[in-house]
Amino acid sequence: MSQEERRTAVRRMGAARKSARARMLATGLAATVAAGGLAAGSAEAVERQAPDASSATIFACYSDSTDALSYLKPPATTCPSGTTEISWSQTGPQGAQGKAGAQGAQGKAGAQGKAGAQGAVGSQGKAGAAGAQGAAGAQGAQGAPGGPQGPQGKSGAQGATGPQGAAGTQGAQGATGPQGAAGTQGAQGKAGTNGAQGATGTQGATGTQGATGAQGATGAQGPAGAVAGYYSSQRGAGVLTDNASTVVLTLTPASPGDYVINGMANVQVRNSNAASCWMDTASGGGTVTSATEHAITTLSGFAGGYRGAALTTTGEVDVKAGSTIREVCDLRGSSKSVNFFSNPAMTATRLSSKSGGDEITRKRPEQKFTPPRLTKH
Repeated sequence: MSQEERRTAVRRMGAARKSARARMLATGLAATVAAGGLAAGSAEAVERQAPDASSATIFACYSDSTDALSYLKPPATTCPSGTTEISWSQTGPQGAQGKAGAQGAQGKAGAQGKAGAQGAVGSQGKAGAAGAQGAAGAQGAQGAPGGPQGPQGKSGAQGATGPQGAAGTQGAQGATGPQGAAGTQGAQGKAGTNGAQGATGTQGATGTQGATGAQGATGAQGPAGAVAGYYSSQRGAGVLTDNASTVVLTLTPASPGDYVINGMANVQVRNSNAASCWMDTASGGGTVTSATEHAITTLSGFAGGYRGAALTTTGEVDVKAGSTIREVCDLRGSSKSVNFFSNPAMTATRLSSKSGGDEITRKRPEQKFTPPRLTKH
């Protein structure tokens, strides 16, 4: 072994001895600190003071020459020269897990809980299915025959027939029983009720036609009835407005439809005035439709007198509900003299269809119009 190796070994042994002495001193110091402080008289001793409760590690200074141990008092953080700093944990290491304790005694039973509230009543269950029809019972044994037949009794009085009872429901078919012995002949049963009325027979053949009776007397003539769909109107004289149209007559049929109309008016004019007349329909709102052709006459008047003419018009008009048939005359001329109309008349006959169809059913007007003629006054 070299000299350097021997010196290293000696240092390690010295350090080991110091460590052992330090552990021993540390044990004593810990006991001293726990008791309240360090012993007085030590050269390196510090003031008695409990270790910091908040610190988990205790620090001390170990003398390298005298083996004295002193507490490293804060605020000092390093040991003085010639000492070695040592430390140990204030709290020892975690001990081993202790054995489980014995089982505790059984606790007392708890008090009885209060009864719960009454539950709601459940809904009614559905009715069960009908049971199957039971089997028919066995046929009973035939009874023994009775004694000898007694003498025939007298017939009793006929009782009143009781009301017919309601028919019972049909029972299930029973099993066929064994054939019984033949019984004695029973008494004659009562006569049954009469059957229902039979259906009516078919209709017999029709008899021959009887002779025609004598002709009865002719009845009295009835009053003339109104002609359906035929209307007429007329009035007296009036004045024609100069250079304007004048409604000289109106007629309102009872029902709407297509009508053949005929009109006539006598006009009397003077001093070369011209007159024309026609027929049309006017609604309740004043709309004018279905005007006929105009009947026009131009009369040359003469001084101090009138000339007259009968103007006739005819045609077919469509009369709406609420409409009126009008006869209108118009006077035109330069004269401001008074002109007249007189005795205007009008007829209207309802048609079954408009002109141009396959068939037109119309009534002939009862009034005939005279042809135009001149009248001098």
